[in-house]
Amino acid sequence: MSSRFVLKTPDTEIAENFEAELVDHFKPHYNIEPGSKIPVVRYDPVLKKRFIHLLHWGLVPSWAKDRKLEHNNFNARAETIGELASFKSAYKQRRCLIPADGFYEWDRDKAIPAPYFFCMEDESPFAFAGIWESWSTTDKNGVTETLQSCCVITTDANKLMAKIYNRMPVIVPLKNYDTWLDPMFLDTSNFKTMLRPFTAEPMKAWPVSRSMTEGKNSKASCVKKMGMELNLVEVKRTAKPRKFYVPS
Repeated sequence: MSSRFVLKTPDTEIAENFEAELVDHFKPHYNIEPGSKIPVVRYDPVLKKRFIHLLHWGLVPSWAKDRKLEHNNFNARAETIGELASFKSAYKQRRCLIPADGFYEWDRDKAIPAPYFFCMEDESPFAFAGIWESWSTTDKNGVTETLQSCCVITTDANKLMAKIYNRMPVIVPLKNYDTWLDPMFLDTSNFKTMLRPFTAEPMKAWPVSRSMTEGKNSKASCVKKMGMELNLVEVKRTAKPRKFYVPS
């Protein structure tokens, strides 16, 4: 499960890295949580260009009567995304990339869950696999509300992540960006290998302060190291099942 992440790279640099036109600007943020507006990379097959827009994190299917589903739909499991009604249509034709510099997960073997920060070894930005939807409703006064929303796809943990928890966000390698973004690529069976856990070797992680569990705390101190980095050589631990969203 991915419920908090970091995007500290300037928006213009993200646009350059993803070879996308920056439509909506955004500021660095060290503690992004569900319900936030987050930058999303999408491909327009007509204009043959990638664009970055801000979308609501918490997917609301086009057929939903209201927005209640957004509270449960900030993540979609890779194993069932092509089967569940909330996700299967978007998975087929509305895939996106969600830029990030890292993400948080909680060690549940501690008496009080302890947050860890995961990122690339060189601390460069990367991309979560995501899907997006467009939803609208018109009230009795004829006023229309429109929402474009998205969610992060998750998969099994890699060797590094498994020391803390048994799930992680799907990280899309650069070589797969074009295929993943192309809405004309309809054969989702080809995505099975793409949705596997990202290899652990290019990644690192370290414990951070529990002060980052405060949703409004978006300072750089959120990712400050509070101990030793996780070591891949250590014995793998079994993560406890997550029964509720941390933090609330």
